[in-house]
Amino acid sequence: MYAGTNVERHLCCPPPSVLPFARTISKGDAWFAGSMLLCTRIDCAVQVGASSRVGNCRAILEVPRSFCLPIAEPCVKYVNWWFGPVYKRPCSTRGGLLCLNRLASPRRLRSAETIPPLAVHKQLEESRDGITMATARLAHWAYNLTFADLPPDVVRAAVRSFYNWAGCTIGGSRHEAASIAHDTLSPFFGPAHASLLGLSVSADAQHAALLNGIASHVHDYDDTHLDTIIHPTGPVASALLAVAELHAPVRGQDLLLALVAGIEAECKVGLAVWPEHYDVGWHITSTAGSIGAAVAVGKLLGLSPEQLTHAVGLAATQVVGLRDMFGSHTKSFHPGRAAQAGLLAALLAQRGYTSSAQALEAKRGWANVVAATKTDPQAGLQKWIGFGEADVGVGLFTAAAGKGRWEILRNSFKPFPCGIVIHPIIDACIRLHRDMEAKGLNAAHIQTVDVKVHALVLELTGKRTPVDGLQAKFSVYHSGACGLVLGRATPREYEDDVVHDPAIVSVRDKINAHAQEGRGADAASVTVVWQDGTMLEKHVAHAAGSREVPMDDAMLEKKFLGSCAPVLGDAKAKQASAALWGVATVHDVASIIQVLVMTCSAPVATVEALVECKDMDE
Repeated sequence: MYAGTNVERHLCCPPPSVLPFARTISKGDAWFAGSMLLCTRIDCAVQVGASSRVGNCRAILEVPRSFCLPIAEPCVKYVNWWFGPVYKRPCSTRGGLLCLNRLASPRRLRSAETIPPLAVHKQLEESRDGITMATARLAHWAYNLTFADLPPDVVRAAVRSFYNWAGCTIGGSRHEAASIAHDTLSPFFGPAHASLLGLSVSADAQHAALLNGIASHVHDYDDTHLDTIIHPTGPVASALLAVAELHAPVRGQDLLLALVAGIEAECKVGLAVWPEHYDVGWHITSTAGSIGAAVAVGKLLGLSPEQLTHAVGLAATQVVGLRDMFGSHTKSFHPGRAAQAGLLAALLAQRGYTSSAQALEAKRGWANVVAATKTDPQAGLQKWIGFGEADVGVGLFTAAAGKGRWEILRNSFKPFPCGIVIHPIIDACIRLHRDMEAKGLNAAHIQTVDVKVHALVLELTGKRTPVDGLQAKFSVYHSGACGLVLGRATPREYEDDVVHDPAIVSVRDKINAHAQEGRGADAASVTVVWQDGTMLEKHVAHAAGSREVPMDDAMLEKKFLGSCAPVLGDAKAKQASAALWGVATVHDVASIIQVLVMTCSAPVATVEALVECKDMDE
């Protein structure tokens, strides 16, 4: 709960000669300070008495500027009913609050009662240092973010991210990993409030967040924030959609606003601990993703800054995801669990469940623990959340400050369902396949394939003899062979039978990959030599799907239809595509969800049931 002011120039006791910059609430506002702390733009006054009208203050305390936090809106009014919740509504843009901070549980004070000074000073001392404010800064930023703050390109990026996520989730809904998880957990489902995309059944919100999160990532086809290689939309959207159905109706704009808040949160905290956090073995998609999911769900539910602070802490303590799981079912479990953890964190915080108010920045908090090998995680938090001495203008974007960076604009979409560092090699090999067809060259007669790559390719995707499709997603050798032999790399090329296809294995075993110093992560060179001495070369400076060569809407739609048509059928896949492109304009996202699921009651995970279900829908 927060009390506030619209900073009209009414004076509160003591008189202006004693404290000339004192400001109070507007006339007619029902307000009590309880144990609240208020700051204005200048070194400011704190009213710690109780009053239902202007000019009836009981005490004023000076507060240092260093304690204040910037917020997005220049002026915000909080109407606090005597024993009820606080409701936020816009007010005049004159002046404005710089920060709000809760000192203790609010209550109605007797007319002459004041707040004990020691309690106030203790809270100020604990918060005086800027580096201890990362969690609160993130919570206040998310709370104050409005749809009007989002530039058109950010809204478009959010629509594309949600669109791509839905396609990946539907496409992954029948994968073995998703089916095992569903069949294992379905006996424990609660009330069916939330849809499982691509299926004909629903689940409770918690299980839906987990299962949709698993399905969204199982093909490794989802979006990638290239600066951290976080897959940001999976954890956030999987949690959001579940709660959107639970609390319907939810407008498309509100869903997108919450999506942006969550993606920005997870990418900013991810940047703060990158790359040491990832290098030591954490899967950053899930370790940061639970925080993003909590912020997103909290935003959609309208949590207060204090509740959002606790939600971040509850999410941060549910750290999950080890890189050693890559190539197994468990990799996709990570974003699913992150979505579930973030949803749970926000729901608990909504009911008053508490956590550390300094969960991100404390000595034994998230950043210092998960980035223990990083020299100065605190500086990272300052830089990327955007405050303190390390703020260089790339933190959370705020319209009022006129600075910051939108991370969702640095998101990319995958044309190939595998580790993104392999994409330059696949791109080059597919181009070589076209040249081979034009020249009548046969892949069966290849003698050697020499590949020059960025060092990360061998570190992350160096599995030379993958045993199944999931491991093949982390094999530059299998992926390159598919490009050369088949001229494509779709989810079908990462199924087990293709991994063991003799034609693929033969070429795979002839590929030699070498790390080349100074080579870009999205670049590769491939040289193929045939047994008769014929040689072809291809250099890719920037792979398809990179920031320099992004997938346009037409490419994204082709990918969506390719993933969804085998599950939903051609007609319904096209209907789903059209509905998702219009998500920003819908009054209730439930109208979109109904075309993202099956409408029959066939069992899950059998080809026969899939065909029958598809026929019934069509």
